[in-house]
Amino acid sequence: MDISTIQERFELREYLGISMLIGKRSYMFASKMAALTLRGETAMRDIYDIWYFAKSNWDIDIEVLKIRTGKNVKEHLADCIAVIEKVKDNQILQGLGELLNEREKAFVRNNLRKEAVFFLKNYQSVLK
Repeated sequence: MDISTIQERFELREYLGISMLIGKRSYMFASKMAALTLRGETAMRDIYDIWYFAKSNWDIDIEVLKIRTGKNVKEHLADCIAVIEKVKDNQILQGLGELLNEREKAFVRNNLRKEAVFFLKNYQSVLK
């Protein structure tokens, strides 16, 4: 990754007086979408993050997605939707349960998958 790529995909932020490079939103969204389909096993945190990013209307860095997956964004959105729809009820809280309160757990159990799919289908619908 050369300096121009770093400047395009990261920004300098300060936290507790420490400067650090933080991935831009579009880069993080694309990276998370790639991770969802490229991991050997589905990580529920990826679904949760994708839901959050999509709900928050973040842009997707289509170049990063293409480089990481070899697919265009519309094709990869379809892959993400398929992965999310295959997750079973007894799997959805794996790796998330200890991080969430009871209200959040109920949301994840009952709504996370369908909302994540809904938001990703919305992204698909606006693509040419």
